[in-house]
Amino acid sequence: QYDILPKNPFSIACYENFPISITLTFATALNHIIPYMFNVFLPDYLHSIPMHGWSDDKSYQFNAYLMVTGSVVIVIIGIYTDKYGPLRFLITSAILTFFIAPFVWYGFTITVQPYQDFLLALSLTIIPNITCGACYFWYIDALLLDPRTRARIFGIAYNIGAVLFAGTAPFLGAFFIKTNGTTMGSILIGSWVSLVALLSLIAYIYGHKIIPQFYSNKRIQISFANQEEQQELTANDASNQNDE
Repeated sequence: QYDILPKNPFSIACYENFPISITLTFATALNHIIPYMFNVFLPDYLHSIPMHGWSDDKSYQFNAYLMVTGSVVIVIIGIYTDKYGPLRFLITSAILTFFIAPFVWYGFTITVQPYQDFLLALSLTIIPNITCGACYFWYIDALLLDPRTRARIFGIAYNIGAVLFAGTAPFLGAFFIKTNGTTMGSILIGSWVSLVALLSLIAYIYGHKIIPQFYSNKRIQISFANQEEQQELTANDASNQNDE
């Protein structure tokens, strides 16, 4: 059992545990941008003549196949994450996404057939979705170690990440195309995805190296609290036995 913390959630998340909250916010960046940039914006982008240069009439049909593929990837990675741990999968996904995203989005500007769009989009489905299969395990295993504050930190930090990286993805995609043209705009979209992957990669490494030090004193306090409680229960048991 743990002490109840009847405090304002924003005080706990944004003040007392700010390093954890900010790390979680940026760690969710790649996880958030995947569905909104690749499953919401991408099929519309491929279908739009002004944005893509020609209309891919099969973009929505192929998008359904890609969503199923992504779901399978998430399940498989989740199984292996439970066996080998999440960090290796998160780092691999972030690094590969960082390098391939600009080239894939530029590739969309020179394709001429729907199957070419599908093959390019497939890489953006498999590689980033490795993150989705491992990230939630990592959030609990590496960042949200204290059960007393876990839900409040996650609720605030995760949703701030959603606002910054998920909700803005379709808007930024259309904005880059409108202001810079199809080719340069597409490259900027890929560069934005790369930047998001880099932010998540930094958060993963920071969370792995630094956050355990932040928790060290709290772990000791929790251990002491449990020890004192155990001693009290032991003393009560002994007293009850003596009374009998």
